Amino acid sequence: AGLLKVGVIGCGKWGQNHVRALHEMNLLSAVSDLNPSTLSELNSRFNLAQSGVSISSDPYANIMQNSADTHAVIIASPTNTHAQLAKECLLAGKHVFVEKPISMDSKEVRELMRLAAERQLVLMTGHIVLFDRAFERMLRLIENGLIGVPRYISATRLSLGTFRNDADVLWTLAPHDIAMIDAVLARFSQRGSAVVHNCEMYVTAASGSCVFSESRSDAGTITLRCDTRFGEVHALVSVSWLHAAKERKFIVHGEHGSLEYDALNPDQSQALRHHRHHVAYNSEAKSVQISRSVSNESGNPFSNDQTASEKERFADSLTMELDHFLECIIEERLENKAGGQQALRVVTVLEEAHRLIEAAALGSRNVTQHAGKESLNQENTVDNVFVHDSAYVDANVTLCSGVKLWHFVHVMSGAKIGSESSLGQNVFVGKGVDIGRGVKVQNNVSIYEGVSVADHVFIGPSVVFTNVRNPRSEINRRADFASTRLCKGVTVGANATIVCGITVGEYAFIGAGSVVTKDVAPFTLVYGNPATCQGYVSPLGYRLNEKSCGHDGEKIFSCSETGREFMLSPDGTRMSERVSL
Repeated sequence: AGLLKVGVIGCGKWGQNHVRALHEMNLLSAVSDLNPSTLSELNSRFNLAQSGVSISSDPYANIMQNSADTHAVIIASPTNTHAQLAKECLLAGKHVFVEKPISMDSKEVRELMRLAAERQLVLMTGHIVLFDRAFERMLRLIENGLIGVPRYISATRLSLGTFRNDADVLWTLAPHDIAMIDAVLARFSQRGSAVVHNCEMYVTAASGSCVFSESRSDAGTITLRCDTRFGEVHALVSVSWLHAAKERKFIVHGEHGSLEYDALNPDQSQALRHHRHHVAYNSEAKSVQISRSVSNESGNPFSNDQTASEKERFADSLTMELDHFLECIIEERLENKAGGQQALRVVTVLEEAHRLIEAAALGSRNVTQHAGKESLNQENTVDNVFVHDSAYVDANVTLCSGVKLWHFVHVMSGAKIGSESSLGQNVFVGKGVDIGRGVKVQNNVSIYEGVSVADHVFIGPSVVFTNVRNPRSEINRRADFASTRLCKGVTVGANATIVCGITVGEYAFIGAGSVVTKDVAPFTLVYGNPATCQGYVSPLGYRLNEKSCGHDGEKIFSCSETGREFMLSPDGTRMSERVSL
């Protein structure tokens, strides 16, 4: 690390912390800030000029164009300048560390990731809490199964100020907690597996309160649903800079207890607490029953300091964060604990939260659109929606963020297409049809009125749906339309026919060319004419082999591809990964 030199762009509160840390490590090469008085104060405080540190209000002159003396750059400037400065630094061949959020636009994040990969440069985001010793201990305990499978996460980050003009409270404070949620889910998903499992986070609700500004939220919440390989996890993030009492707590609730991380507790033996309890639903009493006890998690992340202050903990985390950044550069490791992929997930969540808040403020985001109007016929013009010129969208249709409608698609009035869904060539969507998030509909499919499609369903080419069991040309049977439900994660193979009035359960798999005439149980593999049960599949889409029966009547299966084990409930309605604790 002694050969590396690092420049800092932006010397406000956070930037000065980086200047101090790098100066103490003898790695500081240059500083840049638009405020001359800030630079003068830093020069006096650290004797920068005498140490050979370049000082300038122009980052392009003393950092980006000075390749010989500066190998990496810390960007701690105002949020709305992060992406452009990071891009310029990457183009200049510098490794880049950007304070959170890396950007307020996911497209810019993807561009930065592309540039870093092309030039083999390290790109890292300042999610400093990931380097807090108490939080790292929390991750290890969760990974080791102390509280079982995580089910709910609660994060609160409250304080009085500091009010910012370049970003609202969600962009300013929530990235920390979203990154922590992402880290918890990723760490638990990795246990017992050599495969990286990405966890998808979906914003189900968001709110923002503009108290002292008409356009900037001063307090807000984000509700998340996270899809993981061990099931759904729900999370609530609450942030505010209107709170007189400062609070930073992060609680992970599992099947066998909870872990509470209190970032502000000066007594480190109390910073991480284990709440021993068991929550179970009693089907006979039709109530949730809780048994509980509370204990402090033994051990101290600061082995020689039982009363480390917030400032001391911050300094320790910052040093570890910078060490990690420098190690990645030295070892030529482009992947890091707070890299581009995690930054993209964080920014995507915040984008969707702000879209929902904006939609609520406007009353609705229904899109009234006919083909031929430019506002929807170009990509990224309305909530990142793409509608091909040949597609036809009736009035009163809701197209959510990231939707793509390709050649000759027709969507009728009252229909709703969920975020990140894609409809291929010549797809027809009937009146009032509700299609969930992340759905892929291949070419030549007609989804008629009465069909509902849940999240993450795959519908192959030329799949046929019906909505009347006994059609006659001369008889109008609209009043007899039967409902057909495709539940979450279902796969329907090419040329299959789905006879109306049935439900296809979660993650069921229908083989190509099948004719489905009755309900399909969750996780069931069916094919043939008529389609019959041929086995079971995992939520990942792999065939399962039955091994044994559990004590309570559940069936135990092993995955033919990964070797992981799954349990099917006695009633056949729920498949979950078997986690050994």
